[in-house]
Amino acid sequence: NTDTSYTGSLNVSWQVDLWQQVGDSVEAAGQDVAEQKALYQAARDTLTSEVMRNWLGLIAQQHAIAIEHRRLDTLERNERFITQRYRNGLGSLEDLDSARSSAASSRATLSANREALAQQQRTLQALLGSSSPVEVSIPEGYPGVLTPLADLPEQTLARRPDLQAAWIAIQANDLRTSVAYKDMLPKISLQAALQDVANSPSKALLTDPVWSLLGQLTAPLYQGGQLRAAADIAELTTAQSYQSYRDTLITAVTEVENALGQERTLAQQQAHIETALARQQNNLTQYQERYRNGTATVLDLLIVQQQTYNLEAQLDNIIYTRLANRVTLGLALGLGAEQ
Repeated sequence: NTDTSYTGSLNVSWQVDLWQQVGDSVEAAGQDVAEQKALYQAARDTLTSEVMRNWLGLIAQQHAIAIEHRRLDTLERNERFITQRYRNGLGSLEDLDSARSSAASSRATLSANREALAQQQRTLQALLGSSSPVEVSIPEGYPGVLTPLADLPEQTLARRPDLQAAWIAIQANDLRTSVAYKDMLPKISLQAALQDVANSPSKALLTDPVWSLLGQLTAPLYQGGQLRAAADIAELTTAQSYQSYRDTLITAVTEVENALGQERTLAQQQAHIETALARQQNNLTQYQERYRNGTATVLDLLIVQQQTYNLEAQLDNIIYTRLANRVTLGLALGLGAEQ
């Protein structure tokens, strides 16, 4: 008779994380996830600021069109008035040509402003990721945009997501450097073996096993300097992360200082232009009266009118630029979209 025996066995092995090597690798992977989240937030903040600036640009373009409409209406009234005077023999052909030339130039500017508004709307459509025209409610006046923390002596840039991402990258690469050096240290591995021998398959399913435990200490020997080179590369990568963080920090500080300086300069410009516009409007009223009395030529009146509308357009552009700069300042300070 032939004796039949059945053997069941199970081998389990694991490595003791003696130097916290596996833990460092897991933590580094977690830092990578946090870095990507911060970069995503930075991209989201940038997109939000672009949408806000574009929306302000739509309001500015509408104001430019309205100002040019008023300019054209005035020029057309002047043209009709001068035409009537010319027919009555009270005006000259040069006055009529000047009026018609100014009106034609204003129509060209109005057409350009309308196209600029259309391009601004298409830009907003692209920013919103829409393939069809987007219906956007545009108010008549500018919204109130507060100056974000303009008094900055105690303000920090810690909330900026790009700085957070750069700092997290340093931590992740520092952990990888630690892992690379620990790869050169000895390792302890354990192996457990369970074995059972029986005369039937059911009894051989480790019902009464014999087990053994084996410990092993291993250490890397000669690998052609591969482990040392990997550690050096990891250390250099960490050094690059520090430099990248430094560059990002310098860029952030520069952006904040530029935005604050721009806010101060634009505030001064706005005050000066408002004063100049008020005086120019008074000057326009006087020239209109002088023209009616025959003490000023139509060319003088046209020049004053053009100067008045130019100051209105300049003031509106400064207000838009100032509000858009406040959005830029908020982004530079890390005041982005809520998560």
